[in-house]
Amino acid sequence: MLFTITAGKPDRKKQIKEALPFAVWSGIAFVIPSALVVPFGQEFPSIIGAVIGLVLVLLTTKLGILIPKNIRSGGSEEKPQRTLSSFKTFFPYALLIAVLILGKIFFGETNIGIPFALDHQFNLFNPGFAFFLAGLPIAFAWRSKNKKIIREPLGKSVKGSINSFLIISCISIVVQLMVNSGMNANGIPSAVSLIAKSFETSFLPFWTPFISAFGCFLTGSATVSNIMFGKFLEISSKAIGMDSAKILALALVGASAGNMIALADMLAAEAVVGLKNRERDILKGVIVPCLVYLVFVGTIGILII
Repeated sequence: MLFTITAGKPDRKKQIKEALPFAVWSGIAFVIPSALVVPFGQEFPSIIGAVIGLVLVLLTTKLGILIPKNIRSGGSEEKPQRTLSSFKTFFPYALLIAVLILGKIFFGETNIGIPFALDHQFNLFNPGFAFFLAGLPIAFAWRSKNKKIIREPLGKSVKGSINSFLIISCISIVVQLMVNSGMNANGIPSAVSLIAKSFETSFLPFWTPFISAFGCFLTGSATVSNIMFGKFLEISSKAIGMDSAKILALALVGASAGNMIALADMLAAEAVVGLKNRERDILKGVIVPCLVYLVFVGTIGILII
């Protein structure tokens, strides 16, 4: 991030040197709490770990620890107008975390079967529902006379999720067809098995982050990238005797890094700041940090697997 933020600055090296301790501390403050809460569930590191990391960084910032000597701002120096109290600002996040934790404890092992002889079950605890359970009561309780406070955000959310829903649904259908294509009368291997053979190499841990990042570049979503390549990587890792859990973890990290170069994310960022047709310039600015990050992750993968 420092490499990207300081791009084009005349005193770039000086800025990076001053801000590096704070950047490293911010990463440590997030990574360690996230790692500690992993046993409680895969949903919690990005939520509880982020909250704990934010609190730690805020405390050290208030105390003046590891803060750069010269504070620079890329935006307006005017203080934003305060429209909500601190309680109303942070209570929804606290409620969401509570719902996630309680749901994981009480409904994490509860499954509901699908009728009509389909061999599949839905887990009663779905993190997506936690956002509705936490958000809707807050919206109704704190709504003002303006009825648009609920209708407009809900409408925008539904419209914004239609394309993602259709894309993920179609890709999921294709993946399931490829996975189950081996169930045929002629004994022909499944498409997934055939594709997975091309990934069966001792350098699989190194290339896994690059494969997932490329998938994210094409689709604009780490979720869709994992759907596209997750099954291939799992089968390949098992075929050559590698830990599939670690391979899929590397894939997830690589897909997350791929968000830097995802075209869909670039377009969204351009819309926020009011730019158009600057994808090439953005890609030039982020491709080097992305590749360095992927090489670092791939090297770690080779060492730990």
